[in-house]
Amino acid sequence: MRGSGRPNLWRTVSRRAANLLARLRNNRRGAVAVGFGVTVVGFLGLAGIATEAGYWYSAHRKGQNAADAAALAAATEADKGVSDSNARGTGLASAQRNGFTSGLCSYTGSVRVCINKLTTGSYSSSSPGWEAIVDQVQTITFARIFGITSKTVSSRAVAAIQQSGPACVLSLSDTLKITGAFTVTANDCVFASNKKGADSIDTRGNSSIHALMLNASGQCDNCDDTDNVIPPTTYTEYGRDTTNPFVALDSVSWPGFHGTSQCQDYPANGGTLSPYTATNQKAYCTDLHLSNSTDAFVLVPGTYVFYNANFIVNNGSVTCHCNASGSGVSIVLLGNGGSVGSIDINATATVTLNAGTNTTALNANLAGVLFYRQDARDDLGTSGYEVAINGGATTVLQGGFYFPRADGKYNGNATSTCTVIVGGSIMMNGDATFSTDHCSDMGTGTGRIRSVALVE
Repeated sequence: MRGSGRPNLWRTVSRRAANLLARLRNNRRGAVAVGFGVTVVGFLGLAGIATEAGYWYSAHRKGQNAADAAALAAATEADKGVSDSNARGTGLASAQRNGFTSGLCSYTGSVRVCINKLTTGSYSSSSPGWEAIVDQVQTITFARIFGITSKTVSSRAVAAIQQSGPACVLSLSDTLKITGAFTVTANDCVFASNKKGADSIDTRGNSSIHALMLNASGQCDNCDDTDNVIPPTTYTEYGRDTTNPFVALDSVSWPGFHGTSQCQDYPANGGTLSPYTATNQKAYCTDLHLSNSTDAFVLVPGTYVFYNANFIVNNGSVTCHCNASGSGVSIVLLGNGGSVGSIDINATATVTLNAGTNTTALNANLAGVLFYRQDARDDLGTSGYEVAINGGATTVLQGGFYFPRADGKYNGNATSTCTVIVGGSIMMNGDATFSTDHCSDMGTGTGRIRSVALVE
């Protein structure tokens, strides 16, 4: 005898089981026949609906992937400032590339794709979310046994603009250099550069950076050196651009100031400067230059225009009777192209100025801006530092600094509860503490790092 005889045993069991099923099938007693029929139908129905449910699950996964991509596409396009209809079209095109084609929220065959801008709920604010819904009508077969006559698989996604920050330093088009023995403390804000490619942010020398984050739209050189970038400070390379909080000033058509009717003289030493107002629509058309320790000027809250003129404080004092709760000054440098003046503040001077919400007589977008230098278009990288803030123990400057096409150098100031610097290029070398705690009190905006993300 070969083996253990188990094949014969299985054949015997199988034959007996088959005989039993045959007797049940041929049995004419009602209860057995009905029970057998119900059991068979039940098993077939369960097997069928399990198969169909598998198809539905697979359809949902494919639809969800398409909805995710469509919502992200629509929100990303909307973030570029295009019309809502263009954003919807971009979302529909994304769904089509993933195999789901329909009109806008209308069925084409068994598929419907809806792209909606949310107007209610958590993601309906100034940067609203975009919703994508992919509906797929399913063919029903076995599920009819259980009374299911129709089934639509629906997949939904919501993408919205996310913003992180705030940014207290932003280099718009050239390198943000942090060098020398610069020690910066900016625990509540970001240092950022929108320069693409190499050297977006460059940290070197004996710099010591304690910041919320470094965000580079290109490469962040030496940012992995923990002797320079002190943990838990993090850094991002090739990230999304940081928003410019003062960009509205780029599109302003500034007036010109010429001759005695539009230009005013400085008061005697120690006097009070006159701001630009509705009744005094005048600028200072020659340099403000303080070089002696006895030189001094006082500013009252308001906007001060320097046309084709420099603002240079090497010594002496410039102070304002302002407060950090809305009453402040804006120093505005305008001019004819390359004749726009420079800003130079030396550490030996005493300068106490802050921005305010009241500095809107010349233009409403100057609220919160302490220093603005007009975009001269030919300055960047050509003539040294057009803005140089060499702050010291007697320098207190609070508010926004905006020089969109100039090279700027910042060496800090004594104390500040609001410092936001935005320039064409920025070099930092010295000691500084940054904060944005009271920027809202002065009306000073801060940059944000925008990204599009799935939120539902």
